[in-house]
Amino acid sequence: MQTTNNNKFINSIKTYFSKPQNIILFVFGILLTFTTLAPIVAIVEDTIKIHPGTLDAYLSGKVSGYSFVNYIDIFTSKYSWVNLWHPLLNTTIFSFFSCLVAIIYGGGFAFLVTRTNMRFKQYLSSIFIFPYIMPQWTLSVVWKNLFDSSVVCGTSDGLLASIFGITMPLWWCKGLFPSIIVLGLHYSAFAYILIGGIFQNMDPNLEEAAKILDTPKWKIATKITLPMVKPAILSTILLVFGSAVGSYPVPHYLGLTTLSTKYISMNAKYTGEASILAIIMMLFGVAIMILNQMSLTDRRNYTTVTGKAGQKSLFDLGKTAKYGIAWVFIIITFFTSIFPIALFALETFLPN
Repeated sequence: MQTTNNNKFINSIKTYFSKPQNIILFVFGILLTFTTLAPIVAIVEDTIKIHPGTLDAYLSGKVSGYSFVNYIDIFTSKYSWVNLWHPLLNTTIFSFFSCLVAIIYGGGFAFLVTRTNMRFKQYLSSIFIFPYIMPQWTLSVVWKNLFDSSVVCGTSDGLLASIFGITMPLWWCKGLFPSIIVLGLHYSAFAYILIGGIFQNMDPNLEEAAKILDTPKWKIATKITLPMVKPAILSTILLVFGSAVGSYPVPHYLGLTTLSTKYISMNAKYTGEASILAIIMMLFGVAIMILNQMSLTDRRNYTTVTGKAGQKSLFDLGKTAKYGIAWVFIIITFFTSIFPIALFALETFLPN
């Protein structure tokens, strides 16, 4: 009986691996397990492990072994606000508003390109993704070179201060506000690609049927257009928020203390507590992913009962606006795409 069960088990394995797709799933399952679960286990262990020469060794009085002293110290010590709660608050605000900027700027641009008669679409849609192609720190350095001043920041004057004598306030030059704007601009390409794809492939019969039935425009936008775009918006939130939580270059260059910058500064002498910050950043990503999956269970499907649209009808911006809005984006994309490349090319010729 035992031999028969073993043979059935061996035959089921052979049958399973006789299909190429199962072999691929098995191989990737092993790879993903080692590349995902193994680092998580190592970081969790690092939070309770005693590291010789660091704070946890001093507080626990041990040179090896395990202790929960890192958790106790980072959550209850007098430095918990500096080491945990303040960076956590900054990270939450920074990530949330970066998502907001990316969705409003990138999503609005996607609507203008796909659903309106705005001019210069081909040029703008090509250059719009340049900030994402470049590293995060690129726009951070450009921001500093534009707005820094010796009076406010204690550094050399930027373009506005040196040429025009305009001195921007400190909150504009460094900290939370510029970090949000810079990262939002960097990741706006996500929103443009994802939301623009939905707008481009949306069935024109849906809105045409609603117009024939004399549905108000605000109701078409809230009941048809927005639900169709919702998956792309949620995917953008998942990508931008998860990336913003772990973003280091932008906060580092613009002087914002977040979980990622705090992790780097604490990693040498506060190794265990730095690993706790890493776990918190991972929990942010897991929470956003779960919320994204839960929200996608409710997908809207429509059946048109009237209307036959041969092609998408573009929203008319008017003779002035279709050029005016295009020139606004040409100016913005110049400073986010062309100016950084020209600036760094020029700096290669400057002496140190």
